[in-house]
Amino acid sequence: MRSQGSLTASTGSVEVVRRTSISGWRPRNCASRGSSQRRLNVASWLDNKVTATRTLALPTIYIQGELDGVNPPAASERIAEKFVGPFERVVLPGIGHFPMREAPAEIAVRLVKHFSAAP
Repeated sequence: MRSQGSLTASTGSVEVVRRTSISGWRPRNCASRGSSQRRLNVASWLDNKVTATRTLALPTIYIQGELDGVNPPAASERIAEKFVGPFERVVLPGIGHFPMREAPAEIAVRLVKHFSAAP
């Protein structure tokens, strides 16, 4: 994992994550990195995994922008039904498809709170 930024929590201060990327991850049977075929294969692979999974029992925070035109909030209204563990769905007003770029401080605060919660 290559990270360009950091996320720290201390008494009331949060340093915002600028950019974090995972390099080298690729599901099996996917074409080379960056190809349109690879993107289709990854989407199909993930879609199949989610469809085949009845429930997920892990703490989850699902964050998206209210103005997301790629994955509109209406498409995720029932997503909580898939989770049996702690689940929080956050729709950020006035934010589009990239909440981590458009509202990094708010995302950082929510992630610190999520990962600091007792299991």
